[in-house]
Amino acid sequence: GWPIGVRARIRFHVISLEDVIAAREGRRALPDKALILTFDDGFRSFYTRVFPLLKLFNYPAVVALSGHWLDAPAGETVEYDGKPVPRERFLSWEQISEMADSGLVEVASHSYDLHRGIPANPQGSLVPAVIAYRYDAASGTYEDEPAHMARLRADLARNSALIESKIGRQPRVMVWPFGRYGMKAIEAARELGMPVSMSLTSGANNLKDDLSRVRRDLVFGNPPLRDFIALVAKDPEPLPQRVVH
Repeated sequence: GWPIGVRARIRFHVISLEDVIAAREGRRALPDKALILTFDDGFRSFYTRVFPLLKLFNYPAVVALSGHWLDAPAGETVEYDGKPVPRERFLSWEQISEMADSGLVEVASHSYDLHRGIPANPQGSLVPAVIAYRYDAASGTYEDEPAHMARLRADLARNSALIESKIGRQPRVMVWPFGRYGMKAIEAARELGMPVSMSLTSGANNLKDDLSRVRRDLVFGNPPLRDFIALVAKDPEPLPQRVVH
């Protein structure tokens, strides 16, 4: 086993987003070392592997869904990270509805089809679709600000409408693909009923922080338990301040 001091330091309490909102409004207090579990992309393993554990421990979690992958018919493939992936690797809407109705899983938006890179210059560089100004090779022109924002709003609105049509409620959380966003994108998400936005900026959060820029620590690659403990048990460090002199 782990030394007593280590066990004490890693005794976290899993909370829900609703707990955070209630604490910010003074309706309840948060426990020490509170954390929110979030899972991006909507792979079916969230239902087969994670959801049973959520029910076992009565842990809430957030799952972020991209509608473009979920809209594909059964038996077809979708492009994920530049590779064809069977539609069956992702959640079904029946599974999503079951989890949402359980009260343990909050369904968030991960955009409809912004989880990819788009051409952003004459050299053909692919840049995350949320922050890129699309380059049109045929005309040799870039997308302007109004067109850029119209594209983002249309995508976010489409995904929110899709989720509402399937589970009966719109998402109130936007989880940005690749963790990339801009302030106007945050404003668009807020206008569409998603005042909470999550990035991939590492670090701890506190109740005074703006919920439109929630920080998250990324866990990937199935790290050994010792490495995982080192990640979550580390003392939060102050964010660096960038200064031009």
